[in-house]
Amino acid sequence: MRGADEVPEDKLKGLPLYVGLDLASVKDLTAVAMLWRDDEADRFYLRVHSFVNEVKAQSKEKSGGVDYYAFQALGLLTITEGNVTDMSAVRDYILSVSERYGIEALAFDRYYAEMVVPDLIAAGVECQKFGQGYASMSYPTKELERLMCQGKITHAAHPVLRWQIGCVQLQRDDADNVKVSKKKNSESQKVDGVVASIMALGCYYNNADEEELTLEIISL
Repeated sequence: MRGADEVPEDKLKGLPLYVGLDLASVKDLTAVAMLWRDDEADRFYLRVHSFVNEVKAQSKEKSGGVDYYAFQALGLLTITEGNVTDMSAVRDYILSVSERYGIEALAFDRYYAEMVVPDLIAAGVECQKFGQGYASMSYPTKELERLMCQGKITHAAHPVLRWQIGCVQLQRDDADNVKVSKKKNSESQKVDGVVASIMALGCYYNNADEEELTLEIISL
C-alpha cells in the first residue's frame, strides 16, 4: 500500500508508456498492464485493465465467488458477451490507449496472440514477444517486488491487483530464478494482472536506453 496514491493523469501523456498483455480466452482473465516511467520523480505509474467473459462473471461456480461486476463498475474490468473473452474488445482498448498516450512498446505472450497482435502491429504499435519462463520473468518479477516495497510504483490501491497479489505463489528453480504461479484448483485464484504488470516492467527494461538504466542503478 506504499504506492496507494492516485495516478496523476495530468502527467501521463508526457511519459513513456510500456504495456504488458497477458491473454486468455475462457478460464482466466485477460489483462492489459500500463506502466509509465517518470524519471524526474524516480517512479512508475501503473494501471491495469482486465477482461472476462460474461458466463464466467455470472456463474458463482466459475467466478469462484469473485464479484466481477463490482470491478466493472469501478472501471477496472470489462465483461464481454458469451463464454469466451472477446479479443476485439481487448484490441480496441489497447488501440484507444495508444491513441491517447502513445505506446513505446508492448510485450505479449505468444498464446492467443494471433487474435490481437497482428491488428496492433498493423496500427503501428511496437509489439514484442515476451516469454513466460524463468529467463524472461525472473528479473522483472524480483524488481516489481523491490519497487513495490520501496513505494516506487504508484498504483492507486488497485482492488483487482490487491486481490491477485494475494493469489501469487512464486516458483523457484535451482539458480533462485523466480516466476509467478498460483494456487491450483480454485477459480478465485487469478494472477493475470500481476503477470501483465511484470511483463510491462520487463518491457521497460528491455527497451530503456543504457544511459537511463545506468542512472537508475546509480540512484539506488
